[in-house]
Amino acid sequence: MGVTSLLANNPAGSPGPTGPTGPTGPTGPSGPTGPPGGVLAAQTEIEVTGTVAQTILAYTPALALQVQVGGYLRVVSAATITVTVQYTDAGGTVQTVTLINGVAEPVGPLPLDTIGLSVNPAAITVT
Repeated sequence: MGVTSLLANNPAGSPGPTGPTGPTGPTGPSGPTGPPGGVLAAQTEIEVTGTVAQTILAYTPALALQVQVGGYLRVVSAATITVTVQYTDAGGTVQTVTLINGVAEPVGPLPLDTIGLSVNPAAITVT
């Protein structure tokens, strides 16, 4: 019997053992660092007195990002209140958003609406 007929008469064999795994390729470049999550700046309690605008909170992000600004006031004596947020938008223009504009508020809690802003790395100031 020749070699050819031996191969022709044998059923297919099972696969052989798996070879060793090859080396791991190089790591690709890292992407840019994303913006920080969570609270970036907070002010717990500050007493605002008088009629001159006071800075309540200031924060300067390290990179352009989307932020939310909101808050809560506790009015301890009836007052006329104005709350503004000044920031530099994604196009580089300084903007001012007024959350409360000269409203007479009674004693008690005063929640502020939350606003979303697209900001450049420049100061965000709440007064």
